[in-house]
Amino acid sequence: MEIASCGIFICQSHALHCALTKHLIKKEFSVLSNIKKAFKLAALPIALTVSNAVWADSSVWKVSKGDAHLFVGGTVHLLPADQFPLPEEFEKAYKASESIVLEVIDLDPQSPEIQQKIMANMMYQDGRTLQSVLSEETYQQLAKVCAEYGMPIENLTMFKPALISIMLTMAEFTNLGMAGEGVDKFFEEKAKSDNKARSGLETIDYQISVISSFGEGVEEDFVKKTLADLPKTKEMFGGLIKAWRAGDMDSLHAIMGEAMLGYSEELYYNLLVKRNNDWVPKISDMLTTKEVEFILVGAGHLAGEEGVLQQLINKGYTVEQL
Repeated sequence: MEIASCGIFICQSHALHCALTKHLIKKEFSVLSNIKKAFKLAALPIALTVSNAVWADSSVWKVSKGDAHLFVGGTVHLLPADQFPLPEEFEKAYKASESIVLEVIDLDPQSPEIQQKIMANMMYQDGRTLQSVLSEETYQQLAKVCAEYGMPIENLTMFKPALISIMLTMAEFTNLGMAGEGVDKFFEEKAKSDNKARSGLETIDYQISVISSFGEGVEEDFVKKTLADLPKTKEMFGGLIKAWRAGDMDSLHAIMGEAMLGYSEELYYNLLVKRNNDWVPKISDMLTTKEVEFILVGAGHLAGEEGVLQQLINKGYTVEQL
């Protein structure tokens, strides 16, 4: 399995950066008016200690211990419109829950405050430029590809490679017709309409801090990998969506988990493992109350020995696929 784009990894790990970058592209580069949305899905290896039956048929699970229970759904953060309606298990879990829990809530890409924060972190502030951190050959290759997507490289000179990678990946998504709001956004809007309580596992500031560090010190390799893997986007994401709808964690791992580890253990740890470790105690706390939550996070966070579901199993909780 070939390693997937660094930009894809980042887009799949943070709804914040997909939504905000989409807005920035539209606002700052009018020639990209056709660029609207992209979507993400992170994937981890499935746990060998869990039977295959647990991971089949859908990406929604019931987690319980004693009289307490909640639901966990694996999501695609930005999903093509033709993937709706969602598998019925999502609606069943939503109706059976009193609140929803997302990775982050109230994400408004048009918020001046959010824009200022991300641009402060994703733009060079120390005298460096995109050209200064890349070889001339790679910079010219990047300029050519950016031009193909209607992005003059002169307008991007202060942007860090991570943001450039996201923007290129999103542009490719749109060219392939992969547009539409994701599972998280769908249920957040539904919860607002239904006056159902909402909360987040992370803050926007934290997500920005994680993303802004990627590519530091390895800018050359980071950009080269993005450029090399853009043409593989369609094949990769077609498989990801199919596996997600079926709750096929084996396939998700084959497509993304191994690829991410192959690129960088640091990327794998910071985007997935560390965040899983931070979330599990919060989920455990939720299971000490009678309230029933529906937790919606990127599907890749749910699989693997270091994934959320296996960690909950290790703590003695029962995990059942709906």
